[in-house]
Amino acid sequence: MEWWLSYLLLRVITYKARISIELALMCLALITILGIIDFLLIKVVRKCIKTNKKRNHEEIELRKIQEEDTDQQIEEESREKIHENQNSKIVYRSVTIPEKLMISLILFLELLIYIMICLMLFTFIMFETNLSWLIILLYMILYSCLPIIAYYRVFSVQETFNISLFNVTTSVIKKGLLILLLAFTIIVMMLVSHSACACNHNFAVPGFTVNSVRMSTSFTRKSYESSCSFINSSLCHIYATLPENAQNEVYINIHAYPESIQNQKIFPKLSYKWEGFDGARYAGQEPTIGEYMFPDSFVQDKKILTFHIKSIPKDAIMMMKVETSNLTHMFTYKVPDGENMRLLVGGDVGNDKSTLQMHQNTVEKLDYDIILIGGDIAYDNNMPFCYKAWDYIIKYFPNLKEDKFGGHRIFPFIFAMGNHDLGVDSYTGLKLTHDIYEPVIKHWFPQNSYLKEVPLINQRKSYFAHEFNEILVLSLDAGYEVSMEGEQLQWMEDTLKSSNAKLKIVQYHPPIVAGYQQNREGDLKIQKIGKEKWLPLFDKYNVTIVSENHSHVLKRSKRLDSKLQETVNGTLYIGEGAYGFYSPLKPLKCEKVIPGIVCQNNHAKVSQEQNVWLIHKHGSKVNLTAYNEKHTIIDEFELHLN
Repeated sequence: MEWWLSYLLLRVITYKARISIELALMCLALITILGIIDFLLIKVVRKCIKTNKKRNHEEIELRKIQEEDTDQQIEEESREKIHENQNSKIVYRSVTIPEKLMISLILFLELLIYIMICLMLFTFIMFETNLSWLIILLYMILYSCLPIIAYYRVFSVQETFNISLFNVTTSVIKKGLLILLLAFTIIVMMLVSHSACACNHNFAVPGFTVNSVRMSTSFTRKSYESSCSFINSSLCHIYATLPENAQNEVYINIHAYPESIQNQKIFPKLSYKWEGFDGARYAGQEPTIGEYMFPDSFVQDKKILTFHIKSIPKDAIMMMKVETSNLTHMFTYKVPDGENMRLLVGGDVGNDKSTLQMHQNTVEKLDYDIILIGGDIAYDNNMPFCYKAWDYIIKYFPNLKEDKFGGHRIFPFIFAMGNHDLGVDSYTGLKLTHDIYEPVIKHWFPQNSYLKEVPLINQRKSYFAHEFNEILVLSLDAGYEVSMEGEQLQWMEDTLKSSNAKLKIVQYHPPIVAGYQQNREGDLKIQKIGKEKWLPLFDKYNVTIVSENHSHVLKRSKRLDSKLQETVNGTLYIGEGAYGFYSPLKPLKCEKVIPGIVCQNNHAKVSQEQNVWLIHKHGSKVNLTAYNEKHTIIDEFELHLN
């Protein structure tokens, strides 16, 4: 039950601000329609009751004439009737059953209107936009008018049913106090939940937990420990991503808090050279600096700069120096060698305590040159104010290691897109826009170039390729932002066809060759399209290894062809996204499996274990080793390249 509540909460709050605006406008339309229906029903009921009242009055007069000898009894009954009217808001004695139903419907519609107004306020509280405060103010004015509206409404009922003015006034006061209490509660909620974030699998991140979902607001985030990688420095983070030509180019990304000197904001200065460290040789090597890509208000004035460094000599060690007003930081970067290269491969990371165990106990002890993560990295769900989850990913991930020069070596990231990175499931039809609400994974991690320069935000894709001499890495979008067919499919075939790489690796998020049961419609659609469109290309162009994720388990398939039959030179599927944690899913049974979809007999290894893979290419050999969070080897495999 808790899992479903958590999932429901996430699905409600992970739709972004523009979606909440659509929801609020829909609520506004419903409020208007319900209000009109409510008004018309009141008019009908009043007319019916007045007619019924007149008819009752005529009957009473006729009874008086016919029964003159019972005047005293009638007088007593009338007195009792008046007394009864004075002690009730509405008397239904003379109201017919259809009229009672209409009155009940009126009350129900009014309740719906109140709920809709509260829902509208909630959407704007949870998802702040430029119009949020204005719209909230307008609705607060509406709330202040409600007592007057209530007075008029109840007074009109009093006029119809002869209710005492005292009872009308009391009713209005009660409604007014209730509305004021509701308004006060909403204001408190608005203040407490301002800039709210909700993300799962982030228990290492400070905040509070609601049904296993980690919550934070602008108020609670003020008490966070520093989320920066460096302490007492204006430099917050430094990390590397890659353009397509990864053999001699790199993006060095710097997050920094600008320092104010003589009323001017300055940023850390980056300079670099090859080998040696005599300082005088730094001049003349100016990198291309990318535009700042994230709004100040979301990241508390932290700036993000991307340096595009080109023409790095093969086998050279690039020495970098980042200078701030009070500190100098030293870093090194080495272009990965496609002939002898180690790749760390995993997916579904998060910031759980188990994730930190994997970082500290296993990954920090491994030797690797590059980091491949197949989606669901920070689990920010594409909520703008969940950027702190990415801060902690960068802070804790072992992408910086001490080097022999007294600084830190930087290891580059290659990220594929997952549903918790983009905030959508596959084939939902929701289109992402290239604006300030673009996912953090695209703002902070440029992974493709455009006209040989740092791409602007609207030039950044959700699928890309990186070439390292004898190794080609493709990161694909499994139906989240773009279709698995069409343009992406044609691009994939062109890229595979033109590559001379001996080792071709593909990574994406949800599995096509799943080791565990997939029940969601989007996942099943991915498997169907993937089997029909992608797997034949893997066969045709000799894709060696495919990293699949999403299911939070360990799996290694046999070497399979596009028909999912074992073959000597087939594709090896590994995964399945359990870097930070694993899930107790049900293994597939061949007799119950959907026709054409892989079952457990196609897998050499399937288990419920936390895992990360190390792929080591040396010459024509490729060794694959899976480790758990205790640095224990849980699976091994060796293959030979043709």
